[in-house]
Amino acid sequence: MKQEDNFTLSLTDAKRVVVLFAAYGLLLIAAACYHYIVSGDRRLLLPYLFQLVLVGVCAWGINSRRRWALVAGGIFAVAYGYDSVSNLVVLLNAGGMNAPRSIQVIMWLLALRTVLLIVLLSLLLFYVNRGQIDKR
Repeated sequence: MKQEDNFTLSLTDAKRVVVLFAAYGLLLIAAACYHYIVSGDRRLLLPYLFQLVLVGVCAWGINSRRRWALVAGGIFAVAYGYDSVSNLVVLLNAGGMNAPRSIQVIMWLLALRTVLLIVLLSLLLFYVNRGQIDKR
């Protein structure tokens, strides 16, 4: 008995989403390293580590064509997209554009991550049904 492929992303769109998750993971690593160097805080950066694990699990699941990974990736993109936008708004209202260079770099890294999450979410939302094959 042949198992049906009911994964709703086409192979090309799935690869795009995995690449975006990988780019987001690289931006997370860059932001964590910069935070570690600039802040002087030598504790383990658990929020960055947690996000990196979630990104890795979602990318692995989508690459393995698991249906739960689409839902997990969408929830991740919505939750951290909202968090990133709200943090960016707070930084801009606090005068982040006139802040020292280290704060501006953190703000630009956060803005890049936010844009990447918005693109990732749009790919997940708009391309999810395009890969389905009409079976008649």
